[in-house]
Amino acid sequence: MMIRILLLTLMALLVGCQYGLPMVDSPNDVYPGEVVLVGKVVLDPPLQEGEQNVSWGSQENLINLFTSDREVMIDPNNVRYGHYQKAIKAPLGASFFTIAPFDKGQISGATIFLEDMEQIYFPGGLQFSVTAEDQAVYLGTIRYRRNDFYEITAIDVLDEYTQARKEFAEKFGDGMTLRKGLLKPVAP
Repeated sequence: MMIRILLLTLMALLVGCQYGLPMVDSPNDVYPGEVVLVGKVVLDPPLQEGEQNVSWGSQENLINLFTSDREVMIDPNNVRYGHYQKAIKAPLGASFFTIAPFDKGQISGATIFLEDMEQIYFPGGLQFSVTAEDQAVYLGTIRYRRNDFYEITAIDVLDEYTQARKEFAEKFGDGMTLRKGLLKPVAP
């Protein structure tokens, strides 16, 4: 039990440090050949004030979307530091702009920290792909519906492309094209 507590504490310290895919805010942040992924994650109902009490790192109002280039689902009992390395550290309810880690990949799970080591786990199973011609791809808005016990009751991918394109143009100007490539469920 003591070893598990030490490992969880170490993971908390590491997660509190910089990790995950780089967020980008302008065309200067994007190197030739890189593709920007654009999306949003919302909780329904959203977290209320006081539901999160994280004393370390910058985890307040964030969801860690784990990405993978293989069709795998993250076991909630076996989340490792390596999963956070390719995570999209997305602000809840606001658009994210990050570099695509793979040409073809998936969201294989997600977490939100409620307290220092207490997390809510979210299922994955949503796939995306980018092409050689892409500069940026809009993934959609992932809406996780939950009950009062933080159990996920439904996952929807909403198409808010018009609003996302407007936000994208404000950040990146007219020099980059945003293609709509909504997340799709991984085939069973």
